[in-house]
Amino acid sequence: MATSWYEGAGKYEQLFERSFAEYLGVSHAVSLPHCTSAIHLSLLALGVGYGDEVIVPDITWIASAAPISYVGAQPVFADIDPVTWCLHPAALELEDAAEAIGSEYKDRKAGSFGKTGVFSFHGSKTLTAGEGGLLATNDTELYNRVLFLRDHGRIPGDVSFNNAEVAYKYKMSSLQAALGYAQLNRVEELVNKKRQIFNWYRQGLEDATYLQLNAEPEGTKNSYWMSSVIVDEQREWPKLKLMKALAHCQRAQPECLPGKQTGH
Repeated sequence: MATSWYEGAGKYEQLFERSFAEYLGVSHAVSLPHCTSAIHLSLLALGVGYGDEVIVPDITWIASAAPISYVGAQPVFADIDPVTWCLHPAALELEDAAEAIGSEYKDRKAGSFGKTGVFSFHGSKTLTAGEGGLLATNDTELYNRVLFLRDHGRIPGDVSFNNAEVAYKYKMSSLQAALGYAQLNRVEELVNKKRQIFNWYRQGLEDATYLQLNAEPEGTKNSYWMSSVIVDEQREWPKLKLMKALAHCQRAQPECLPGKQTGH
C-alpha cells in the first residue's frame, strides 16, 4: 500500500506472476481479477467462438460455463468420474484448476498441463487474495494475446493509448497481488494444513462405510481444498437435510460432533 504507486505501479503483480509461474513450472502467468476472467481470456486467445463446443463437468459452478456463453460457444456437460469427481483427463484441453493449488499428478503441479491453466484466489480458496484469478501457460504467443486482451486491446508496453481492438479490463490490483504473493510464499504450509484437516475426517470416519470421501488416486497429490463426503443413497439422507442436521448438532449438541462420541 505504501509503495505500489506511480513508478512502482504493477511491481507486485509482476512479482506474483513470476513467482507463481516458477511454482507451477510454466513459462508465463497472468494475474487477473478472478478465475472467470481467466477462463474467458483463455477461450478468446484460443479462438473459441460461435459454432464451437466446450466440455465442462456436469457438477460445477456456473463460472465454468458462463464464459463459454460470453464468446458465443456452446457448453457441453459431461458426466464426472464417480471416484475423483472430475472429468476424465482425455475429455479436456482447457485445464480449470481453480481450487487445485498444490495438487499434483506425477510430480507436476495442477494447472501446468493444459494449453492454459486457470486459478481462483476467492476468499474460500486455499491461497486467497480476497478475490482474484490467474492464467498460466507455456505458449508465448497465447500469453501475449492474453496480455493484449486484458488491457482494452492495447499492445503491451504502449504508452500512447492506441487501442487496436475493443477488448476487456481484466487486471488484478496491486493490493491483491501483494497478498497473493505473501500467501504463495507459504503455500506448502497452507496445503499441508488442508491435508491434515482431511486426515482428521478420514481417521474419524474410517468405520463409516456408507460414506465416500475425497479420493487420492495413485500418482496424485490431493490438496483437499474442501473436505467433502457423499452418503450412500440407501441411507436416505438428502444433502440439504443432512447439512441442516449437522448445523443443528454443532450449535446445540457439541458432544455429537466427530471425536466426541463413537458409533454415530
